[in-house]
Amino acid sequence: MFHGVEKVAQGRLDLYNLVTHHPDATFFVRYEGEDLDEYSICTNDILVIDRSVEARVGNIIVAQQENDFVVLKYDGRVASDAILWGVISYVVHSLV
Repeated sequence: MFHGVEKVAQGRLDLYNLVTHHPDATFFVRYEGEDLDEYSICTNDILVIDRSVEARVGNIIVAQQENDFVVLKYDGRVASDAILWGVISYVVHSLV
């Protein structure tokens, strides 16, 4: 008997359809860098970025700063030399 599992949905799930709400504005990227434990983002995770979503304070975003992309918590503003690129809507990571 498994503990903590009440019910598992039956049927086939399509991950793309589950995480893509705006297909023309959704991008999947692999995160490379230091683990961001406070955001539950680890090296090699897949970030699902929706560029059509308006960022709200507290969202985890991707910003472009010069030729680099950075992941950070949105506090209502970005640095003057940065462009808010998109909002991270999902993180997919391996447990093994």
